[in-house]
Amino acid sequence: MNIEKLFNSELSELIREVLICAIQLDDDGKILLANSIRNKVQENDTPAVKGFLNRLANIIESEAVVK
Repeated sequence: MNIEKLFNSELSELIREVLICAIQLDDDGKILLANSIRNKVQENDTPAVKGFLNRLANIIESEAVVK
């Protein structure tokens, strides 16, 4: 999926769906999902895409209770 080619409404829907799934996970699942998103960042991604994916991962990870 090319994030940069998504319309704002499609991107908003994607973010909403990811966050809805994330809140249903236990803490370990949230951390695994956040790490998986970070692992999707590729060398040739634009700074905007890298920043978006990292920010999304940070939001999900921040919802997990650190043990």
